[in-house]
Amino acid sequence: MRISVKVRLNKNESRLEAGESPGSYTAFIKSQPVEGKANAELIKLVKKELKCRKAPRIISGKASKNKVLEV
Repeated sequence: MRISVKVRLNKNESRLEAGESPGSYTAFIKSQPVEGKANAELIKLVKKELKCRKAPRIISGKASKNKVLEV
């Protein structure tokens, strides 16, 4: 399953909220976008919130605010 995620950085807490359309989410991330820290935190957050067995993969948007993940 693929989901689209809009990432918001430098927030007080990390959380994942459902977006306007099915399969879209907004992620609020504490980390800075330095050396992949924000992407790593995003993957950990999506895995925890969606209760995935395997870690999701970023399909597109590794250096963008809008990402597509394979769950």
